[in-house]
Amino acid sequence: MAPNSDNDPSEPDSDESLDDAPAVDNWARGYRRVRQHRFRGAQPEGPAFDADEFTERDFFHQLFPLSLIIKIVTWTNIKLTASGKRLTTTEELRAWIGILFVMGLTKVKNYADYWGDMPGFRNTLIARTMRLKRFQLLSSHLACADPDTNPENWPAD
Repeated sequence: MAPNSDNDPSEPDSDESLDDAPAVDNWARGYRRVRQHRFRGAQPEGPAFDADEFTERDFFHQLFPLSLIIKIVTWTNIKLTASGKRLTTTEELRAWIGILFVMGLTKVKNYADYWGDMPGFRNTLIARTMRLKRFQLLSSHLACADPDTNPENWPAD
């Protein structure tokens, strides 16, 4: 017999109905209080560097170190080469990531509107940084893992 609800793994007796079960804090009979503890991660909380001594670019490099950018560029270029497209660079990938950050500041229904001509939607910073077609190409070919080691790309036995 299947449980009568998703949060009640025990099967009810044949004579028992959930409607007859006593409610505890508006929950069904299987409710039990769970003691919660405040999460205490690594201390001190937050960045382990003095924020006043770093520039915006330093924060970016904390999130995306050069070693990671180089790997993503290398893996993305494997996919671009396979498609016969112009390869990317570390500068272009950083610009692509920066565009994503700027897009997060103002939401539009269709991301292509950032490059459009409609007043209030076009973002000149984005449009001058990279053309829409190139942004779309990089978005569709971005590889955050080595495509040569992806089992989906291996030949069938």
